[in-house]
Amino acid sequence: MNISVLQRAFRSQIQYDPVPHIVIKNCLPEDYFKLLEKTYISDNQIENFNSGSLKGQFKNIRLNILFNDIITEKIKWENSEVWAEFVRYHTSENFFKDLLKLFSPEIKTICPILETKLEKKLEDVPVKCYEKNLVHDIENSKSIFLDGDVGINTISDMTSSVRKHHVDGMQKFFGGLLYFKREDDDTEGGDLEFYRLKYNEQLTVNKSVELNKNQVEFVSKIKYEANTAIFWVNSPGAIHNVTPRGPSKLSRRLVYFSGRVDDKTLFYKGLFPHAWPEQEYWFIRIFKDLNPVIIHKYYKIKQFLKKFF
Repeated sequence: MNISVLQRAFRSQIQYDPVPHIVIKNCLPEDYFKLLEKTYISDNQIENFNSGSLKGQFKNIRLNILFNDIITEKIKWENSEVWAEFVRYHTSENFFKDLLKLFSPEIKTICPILETKLEKKLEDVPVKCYEKNLVHDIENSKSIFLDGDVGINTISDMTSSVRKHHVDGMQKFFGGLLYFKREDDDTEGGDLEFYRLKYNEQLTVNKSVELNKNQVEFVSKIKYEANTAIFWVNSPGAIHNVTPRGPSKLSRRLVYFSGRVDDKTLFYKGLFPHAWPEQEYWFIRIFKDLNPVIIHKYYKIKQFLKKFF
């Protein structure tokens, strides 16, 4: 069975305003989607794995488990092997080939520095599952890292939005979502909106990659609907927003996908240096043009010290 979330995506479906993106309704075969839905990790289990995140919260917040934690079986639940197979495929070379068939010209145009710094065509670059906080040497950083998570926006007693106008991290060259809305979920909101920067507005992305509402103007909205996937090419212009979701006794369930480069060694200022938020580390702020080997050593030392402090 084909389990790729992109199996029903075609280049003719790509929309270009404000950035290249595609909306795929009924993206997975119905039987397979129902199987994933049936074996979706429970809210209680996600909350337990994110212990402490809910303390004092009244609005809906985002909780998730990382793809790598599912693959390595760091996190398991009943029938989680169904999800482990799904995640393994969506962090594989085959899935990356699916993505390139769809978005290769757009990615290479919007991120021309990719192939130059990786020293290979994208089709030939090694593909790895992203592991949080892992520091790579120069050679291993010349890879594509596929990342993602399975998550929820928690139940809430008030209308709130989990994320306002923002772009994804500037180390990412694509993002994607797959919705698992329940049949009995009649709560309004939780839709994805795309925005563009207003004329004569300067892009001022802060450390949390968020923008002010008065900087942007609305382009389009994609409803939160079951078995609907949205994929986009990330860039400083890929501004999106989650609409406020009303009070609900049901969580908003979704899977997030992304492709990224190593931002600790080779791409230490991301794919779009002009839009990269100022780093918190004084070392990098002062020595912006240091040899990547030195930056790599800095992160390795920092990672080592974390074990003791």
